[in-house]
Amino acid sequence: MPGRINTITITTPSITACERAYCDYLDYQLVGRGEVSVALADSWRAPAVAGNDYVLLAPASGHESCLRFVGASEQPEYRPLKCYGWNAIEIIVTDVDALAKRLSDSPFRIIGQPANLSFSDDIRAMQVIGPSHEVLYLTQVKAAVPGFDLPMATAFVGHPFIMILGGRSLTAIKSFYQQQFTVTALPDADVRITVLSDAFNKPEDTLYPLSVIPLGGQCYIEVDQMPPEAMGRHCLPGHLPPGIAMVSFEIKNIEKINQAIAEKLICCRDMPYAGRQSATLIGPANELIELLVSPVE
Repeated sequence: MPGRINTITITTPSITACERAYCDYLDYQLVGRGEVSVALADSWRAPAVAGNDYVLLAPASGHESCLRFVGASEQPEYRPLKCYGWNAIEIIVTDVDALAKRLSDSPFRIIGQPANLSFSDDIRAMQVIGPSHEVLYLTQVKAAVPGFDLPMATAFVGHPFIMILGGRSLTAIKSFYQQQFTVTALPDADVRITVLSDAFNKPEDTLYPLSVIPLGGQCYIEVDQMPPEAMGRHCLPGHLPPGIAMVSFEIKNIEKINQAIAEKLICCRDMPYAGRQSATLIGPANELIELLVSPVE
């Protein structure tokens, strides 16, 4: 089973703007920078990004999960929440209302004001769009929620713990992850997703099929079945997808990786790999999934 979320890769035409926004307003810290190697770009199926700059930003809590911003050409046709793939990053915070005040005049555009979730008053969240069209769910967990092993924030803005994946078919996405990684999704539910309804100009009370896939390290993948109007994510040939391009998960047991994936393993010395092997595969919503093989303990 995949472990925690290690790294989330976001493409951007301005690495400097992203670094400044996350460090100034979300208290993230620069922990690495460099250029994408040819081997890594080929592994991502994105040879055109070889040589492009990147930065790694980590939360002030010291948690090892990072955001990686990779320099890329602007893809102006991309609209967040309108197409399949990795649609949002959910980050744990201590006080979402205080954070909303901080972000009211910032590079982050608020698209959902703080509100308790419909199924639990112990979870309060807001939604924003960042400087490179990445969507963030900023979530405060006030108390334990039955049925979920959720982290508690140890910094004002903490680490990513849920990735939101949008696709055409909930069943197809769950089947892929269950077969590839021997995970078991939680029961499906029909829920309101206000930011999705806003993106497609639908009534606020529109319901969307949703499921949650538990991972290791108190991390999850939320799978949203998107409306029929959603489209595939256009990507320039040889480039990474726009917005949230890829998610890297840790995996411990190399023997349990699908053989076709194992044959594509490479070894990278740069952060966040530090000599570990990795391989990238494409999911049913054309999402890029990078696996980082953790050392055997």
